[in-house]
Amino acid sequence: MDYFNIDPNIKKLPPEEIRFISLQAEPFEDRQRIRIRLELTPFQQSPCIELNLSDSEGNFISSVSIIEPPLWKQELIMHVRNSSLVNGELSLIARLFYPERENQDKCSIQFKFPVKSIE
Repeated sequence: MDYFNIDPNIKKLPPEEIRFISLQAEPFEDRQRIRIRLELTPFQQSPCIELNLSDSEGNFISSVSIIEPPLWKQELIMHVRNSSLVNGELSLIARLFYPERENQDKCSIQFKFPVKSIE
């Protein structure tokens, strides 16, 4: 299925060839939100994506599930409920899979929340 008049010249790959191209995290100064940008190889069949955020000690912070996204470029806002307990470096782990193929691809990045400015 094609969405949003996507360029027909783009080569879409079968499920076994789908991978992450990029993963970015841009934390907001309020420490409550993180803008996530990710890009996959163009696909014939929509995959599933899980995003898990943890702190430097491995404690769970937040997660997002994306079920069958229509496009291979995604941008979303991840919310952090109790950011006052979050210190140090954060780790965002992205997992791409198809229900019939559990572990397709995985990538991760590390980042920190910006220091809040005092006015």
